[in-house]
Amino acid sequence: MIRLAAGAASLVGRVRSANEDAVLVADDLVVVADGMGGHLAGEVAAAAAVEVVGAAAGRRSLVELVSSVHLANRRINDRAAEDEELHGMGTTVCAVGVVDEEGEHLAVLNVGDSRVYLLAAGELTQLTEDHSLVETLVREGRITAAD
Repeated sequence: MIRLAAGAASLVGRVRSANEDAVLVADDLVVVADGMGGHLAGEVAAAAAVEVVGAAAGRRSLVELVSSVHLANRRINDRAAEDEELHGMGTTVCAVGVVDEEGEHLAVLNVGDSRVYLLAAGELTQLTEDHSLVETLVREGRITAAD
């Protein structure tokens, strides 16, 4: 049976004055959301994403975990539509969770330009690809990673 060993720390960084990150660490689910810094209420969007996806904690299927990310997106969009002060808010989200009753399989999800890495045997490997214009151009071979 897989049991996740995870910790979380978040820094505001050198550019922004407010931290827009939200994190959930559970026995079988880790969720990290990074509110979009250039938008209003990124911290609200990140908190909502973690809350909705975090409700999927406990044994779940891959479909249920993916559905929770879609539900979080709908809730964030609906809330932004209802409140003018939240218009334009958004977040990235990454989740790693156990996705079967026996606890033998993990799913790794990401939306946006936040990434999931695996640290094993002292080596760090990027598991996800960014959903961004730059990464799309790299995948298409129009620019190099160095560019």
